[in-house]
Amino acid sequence: MLLNNQSRVGAIQIYESVKEGILYSLPLSWRTPEYTWHSKRGHCGAKAELLAARLREHGYTVRYVVGYRVGGLPRFLRPAFLDCHIWCQVLVDGEWLVLDPTPDRVIAQLCEDTEPGTHQYRPDYIERMDSISPWYKDVYNSPLILPYKLFVNAALTLYRLWKKIRVVNH
Repeated sequence: MLLNNQSRVGAIQIYESVKEGILYSLPLSWRTPEYTWHSKRGHCGAKAELLAARLREHGYTVRYVVGYRVGGLPRFLRPAFLDCHIWCQVLVDGEWLVLDPTPDRVIAQLCEDTEPGTHQYRPDYIERMDSISPWYKDVYNSPLILPYKLFVNAALTLYRLWKKIRVVNH
């Protein structure tokens, strides 16, 4: 295990690489952390799973957290059956540090950006677990939500283009 001061810094560096290196999107299927790393795209669960895998490779103790509020996204973009959010906690200096890699730089305002150690939650609807239940992947991979994924990805693409045009014009 790393030294205490280095372990927090190291965990945050790994977190930043996943948060900014993987664009938030809804891939057609939720596969493995390796797939998320190579495709450079993933939703909250895929990004959290990748972050946990990378942290564990470096000797960290990690757990997943599931909550049921997805930032500031409008209600129509988060139907009830998908209204859950997954992020990580890493054990550093005897305390659990919250790391939510979901919002990349472009959509940080849209999803309410997080920074290490912060997150909005109420303990009564949070579940902590050592691994992500196959149930979450089964629901995500259901063909019934394919139209939802396509809609959200189109909306995110338009939002990213709009942000890029605004930057160029300013």
